[in-house]
Amino acid sequence: MTPNEWTPQKPDDLLGIAGKVAKVQIRRARNHPKNRIRLLLYGKPGCGKSAACRIISNSIAAPHNISHVSACEITADRIREWIKEGEQMRIESDWRIYHIEECDALHPVVQVLMLQFIDIIPEQTAIICTSNLNIHELSDRFQSRFQCVKILRPTEKEITEFLRKHWLGDLGGFCIDDIAKNVNGDVRAALNDAQAQLDYLEYANEGKE
Repeated sequence: MTPNEWTPQKPDDLLGIAGKVAKVQIRRARNHPKNRIRLLLYGKPGCGKSAACRIISNSIAAPHNISHVSACEITADRIREWIKEGEQMRIESDWRIYHIEECDALHPVVQVLMLQFIDIIPEQTAIICTSNLNIHELSDRFQSRFQCVKILRPTEKEITEFLRKHWLGDLGGFCIDDIAKNVNGDVRAALNDAQAQLDYLEYANEGKE
């Protein structure tokens, strides 16, 4: 599997705190099936927020019960549809997930309806949001309605161990150490840099005698 193809499938595939958060939320949902989850993960890009949300969603809900959207796509009409879905969910027994990327991008007018929706979600419903902003930059009204968890970027050591586990034989230890040192904890950047190096090794001399 190349770095471009690698996709985390379970909490233990995630680096740092993102994996711990995913594991806790999955266990919570399974142990308390009548619960509600309101979770906001915030932090710098590349720290695993979206991956953690995706793993949580896929672990506790069927694909047809997962809505994954960017906040900039959400309209008032869509939220009204979600509210109707919530009313229907009261007679069902499966988890329903609303995975919203960059919740800070919600239009101010839409925010009012979204806050109402967050307050009235039925049992076995999860609203899982991400944001690249710091917590003090987010609306107080959102903060008060969510479990807000800051996802820190993995350490250089964690990224080094991750790359060595998967691609030591292809890249070599020195190259891996250099990549981990330069990406400042950004897992996505580490994967891109590892793929770039593999591409160079495979294709740089192609066609030369």
